[in-house]
Amino acid sequence: MADFSKLLDKLYAISGVHSADPVPENYLLVSRAFHHVDAEVRERAIFIGALRWMDRTMLGYTFAAFRLELEPVDDNRRLMVEALVSAALRGGFDPAALELALVERLGCCDLSSLEAKAAYVGTLRLRGKVTVAEWAVMDYEKVDVKMSESCQVSLYVKGDTIDPEVISEMLGIQPTKAHRKGHVWRTSHGSEIVEKTGLWRLTLQSEGTGVSTLIAEIDRLVQTAGVTVSELPGAEVAFVDVLLLGKGGDDGGGSCEVTLDPDVVQVLGRLGLPVEFTFAAVVP
Repeated sequence: MADFSKLLDKLYAISGVHSADPVPENYLLVSRAFHHVDAEVRERAIFIGALRWMDRTMLGYTFAAFRLELEPVDDNRRLMVEALVSAALRGGFDPAALELALVERLGCCDLSSLEAKAAYVGTLRLRGKVTVAEWAVMDYEKVDVKMSESCQVSLYVKGDTIDPEVISEMLGIQPTKAHRKGHVWRTSHGSEIVEKTGLWRLTLQSEGTGVSTLIAEIDRLVQTAGVTVSELPGAEVAFVDVLLLGKGGDDGGGSCEVTLDPDVVQVLGRLGLPVEFTFAAVVP
């Protein structure tokens, strides 16, 4: 406990130093604090490294930890979102990739959590619908996450020998998520997960754009690369996944309608890939 107190004292002292160029000793201390067992120590690391310094390496870790649910504390996840949004607005992080990740989390997390509320407000801030002044005094207790109908279209490539970097280079696109077979990570509850196969996935999402438009964009990206997805190195399984998110009722049920433009049917034929459709009802 005494060690924790001393470490926290040092971190709080560093918090008060307004400098974008920390001394090596402080940089190392904060870097290690991201992985500390104590939640308050991790909170200080996120505040200093990702929010205050906007260090690219620490932002990268924060983004990965957020997406992989490595941080179990809701308030720390809220701070992660705020740090990433702040960095994206200042040119220190890719806003498109961040917005996609935030919307993805909204589709699968507790909408009453601080994480969800920060993600919801964060997407609005990235879209210019929340001002700096409004964001600075945001009271999350009063935030009501309003999920309108939205859709995701994903291109999946799976295989035991897939090298995600090779796939990205051939397609000329950075994936939304990718890993090799055997990749090991831990859930927010500490369970160890070993990936049984390799994965490369690109996901496009929108609340205002129809399924047909997103499928057409996937096709445009593939055609620009001039490759056949099913013939990519190591590809054993490749398919297009369409996920529809709708607002569910109190009983958890819901419904939706899907309309595909005639041209998109031809697009899917050109891609030559199976298509999977999934509907998920999000209960506020």
